[in-house]
Amino acid sequence: LRDWNEEFQSAREMPVESLLDRIDRARMIHKLLTEFGEASMIGAKAIFDGHVTPMNPNEPTRSHVYLHNNIFFSRAVDAGVDTFKITQGDKAARKSASRDASC
Repeated sequence: LRDWNEEFQSAREMPVESLLDRIDRARMIHKLLTEFGEASMIGAKAIFDGHVTPMNPNEPTRSHVYLHNNIFFSRAVDAGVDTFKITQGDKAARKSASRDASC
């Protein structure tokens, strides 16, 4: 299994002194982001299709968390005690998560 965090950190620590260094670093980061995105989509589909068992099967479905290909998955829901109550609960949690994913 890949250690995504280690790979991202290594890529970020690549030298940036010359133009060629910066290009190599950018290529590596782009490659990792692309591969991570693909692995995330595969994992999300596997979870949706029921092929991945939740790490906490005794909890309510909305609280299930998953680990697939060293990627942690959870639902974008208002999991706390009305954490997002003022801003429409689950809808606000999903919007917050979508903004995290687009960064």
